[in-house]
Amino acid sequence: MFARFNNKDNVEYAPKNYGSISNFDSNEKLMRKFGFLPIETQGEIEPNKKYKSEFE
Repeated sequence: MFARFNNKDNVEYAPKNYGSISNFDSNEKLMRKFGFLPIETQGEIEPNKKYKSEFE
């Protein structure tokens, strides 16, 4: 899973399609080019739950 931090409280996960790029989320080189980096999660992500995000 790839994501980028737009600010300290906003995480944007890599979308399936980005602009005119189809299958963007399956191309690691392109995701990195646009600032998306691999992320690690601790445990399962539950839909509609607020999470605190931290990054180094």
